[in-house]
Amino acid sequence: MGRFIFVSFGLLVVAISLSGTGAGFCCPLGWSSYNQHCYKVFSELKNWDDAESFCYTQHRGSRLASIHSREEEAFVGKLASQTLEFTSMWIGLKDPWNECNWEWSDDTKLDYKVWTRRPYCTIMVVKTDRIFWINSGCEKTSSFVCKFQA
Repeated sequence: MGRFIFVSFGLLVVAISLSGTGAGFCCPLGWSSYNQHCYKVFSELKNWDDAESFCYTQHRGSRLASIHSREEEAFVGKLASQTLEFTSMWIGLKDPWNECNWEWSDDTKLDYKVWTRRPYCTIMVVKTDRIFWINSGCEKTSSFVCKFQA
């Protein structure tokens, strides 16, 4: 009985020490984790709306990826470089009415951006020496990256 209490107490201490650290969350097979979110790059070519719909069907809460920091952008860029031959892909940034009212498809705050041009939907381009965003007509097709909170 004493051993059972000792082992139980030890497990409780481990569980408490891991809570809130992000340990214990994991992404589904084929998805990659970063900062408590799961990401997956898809090489199929889809227009922005079809890519957004496809993400939604892949996992509950999944949308085209929103990017909120240079570090997150670098992570997604590296993921794309490992997956795609030509590394350009839709991300979840869109100006649906072409009024300079840009918004992420997952409704998170637009707090980081790296544009080179502007109209409608946004493609992230990954080159060996830099990453940049270009805006393109939403009807064009591109690879894309999906994201959901783990």
